[in-house]
Amino acid sequence: MSEPTEFPPLSPRPAGASEPIFNVPSVVLWLVGALALVYALTSLLAPDTQWGLLQLLSVVPARYNALFAGQLPEGAGTVVVLILPLFTYALLHGSLLHLGFNAVWLVALGAPIARRIGPVKFLEFFFLCSVLAVVFYIAVRLSSDAPIVGASGGISGLMGGVGRLMFAPKSYDPMSKRVAPLLDRRVLTFAAILTVCNVVFALSDFGFASDGQAIAWQAHVGGFFAGLVLYGLFDKGGPRNWPPLYRVPRD
Repeated sequence: MSEPTEFPPLSPRPAGASEPIFNVPSVVLWLVGALALVYALTSLLAPDTQWGLLQLLSVVPARYNALFAGQLPEGAGTVVVLILPLFTYALLHGSLLHLGFNAVWLVALGAPIARRIGPVKFLEFFFLCSVLAVVFYIAVRLSSDAPIVGASGGISGLMGGVGRLMFAPKSYDPMSKRVAPLLDRRVLTFAAILTVCNVVFALSDFGFASDGQAIAWQAHVGGFFAGLVLYGLFDKGGPRNWPPLYRVPRD
């Protein structure tokens, strides 16, 4: 009787190597850490300084309304007042709960996107969705003088990208090199459900933060559709950094 054959594992690890506790791409963890660091540093400032920084780095839609009336400075002043906040507002958070909620979703939705397209494209995709999310918010709430902060617009964009991955052809196969077409029936259904959920959420008591401020659901919708539409421009091939478990050995 022959001895039983032992098959080697699909992805053998070097001797002494340990299984990581969190299988999350480094770029996602660095981004979460950056958000936490910004919150920690701003929390140490005096209240007046915090408010001044909030006014400088957050997006206030009414400022863009004033632009059409010619009430803003030209040159470098316009860059600081109008353009810089489009990028920096996502780094600020109004409370520890706000930060924690966004961090959880950033890890959950960012991990599959970062593995698929790599760290540089991941950051480009995230911040592009973040900017387009707040641009949509400005267009809807042009007269509002309330500052908007938080990374949820970019995170909603990641959700749109994940939607294109979930319904990709042979999506059960991590090595699939295609994403779902934008007009795929399942993608459109997914988009409709997310939009309805955001509107219902906004009209309910859950649409308000603990301080009574309305949650910017318009930015969530804008970011989601930005990610849904644009993700295909960033994903041109198969996964770049799948965990060893998903790598198929070659002969």
